[in-house]
Amino acid sequence: IAPEGSPTANYGFDVTPRHLVSGLITERGVCEANEKSIFSLFPEHAT
Repeated sequence: IAPEGSPTANYGFDVTPRHLVSGLITERGVCEANEKSIFSLFPEHAT
């Protein structure tokens, strides 16, 4: 978000298409970009 009339903007993120993401880097380690791998790093969020 930039003030109206600002000569620049610094957006904090961009959207990457899902098919281009093969892995995730987290504070708990690196994993593949799939549900099983994510839950292995964050088991408290598994259902």
